[in-house]
Amino acid sequence: MSFKILKKDLLKKKSMNIILTVFVLLATMFIASSVNNLMVVTGGMDGYLDLSGVKDYLVITMRNDESRDNEEDIIKFIEESEAVNKYYEDMMSYLSKSNMLLENGEYIEVTQSCFISSFSLNQQKFYDEDNNEITSMKDGTIYLPKSFIDDNDIDVGGKFIITTKDGWKKEYIVEGWFKDAFLGSEMMGTKRLLLSDNDFKELHENSGLPKGSIFSVECNDTKGFKEGFNNAEFNIVFSCDRQTIVFTYIMDMIIAAVLL
Repeated sequence: MSFKILKKDLLKKKSMNIILTVFVLLATMFIASSVNNLMVVTGGMDGYLDLSGVKDYLVITMRNDESRDNEEDIIKFIEESEAVNKYYEDMMSYLSKSNMLLENGEYIEVTQSCFISSFSLNQQKFYDEDNNEITSMKDGTIYLPKSFIDDNDIDVGGKFIITTKDGWKKEYIVEGWFKDAFLGSEMMGTKRLLLSDNDFKELHENSGLPKGSIFSVECNDTKGFKEGFNNAEFNIVFSCDRQTIVFTYIMDMIIAAVLL
């Protein structure tokens, strides 16, 4: 009896039911397509990190003096961990807004913390705006994050000045902006600048800017290493695993998935 009533009701509203069925089918197709696109974009993100050489766990430190005791403790922990296959350490120097000037004498507009390093790191590759790997840099040039270029109307070929309270000062020619797989997301609170090997060595040794290190760890057990490292309570600025880096690109991935 109930089936006959339902059948009669469906026949009376046949047009409406057809329309609803079409909408349900279209919605299902769009959802399936979006999920597929997101999986494709996520896979592409992993490929980008692989291509750039980003490892399983990354650590950033900062020193207020010349002592490397904290870094040495971290190295000892890494080398003794059974969860580690290999690791890399690269040096960098920290910058604040008061250390960065445009050629018109104005301080750069920046809201994130910043550091500067050589382009030729042991642990990561960088790419220019045309997706070419940066394999060399002329002395006297500098690569900036894209946000610096956009927010301050900086022209390629223009001057970028680094200065310190101790009177150290040097001008660089802006080579362009670059792609940084580790810190390139807008969600990352730190930005990196790149110098040639010679220029970075000079700045790192003579400028008096605060120094630090970046550790990149290749793990056979990332979860185990992460737990042990966090429990050790080292004095660090920031640490994260590779999946956290992927997550910082979530908005970019969603937009890309919608546009595919």
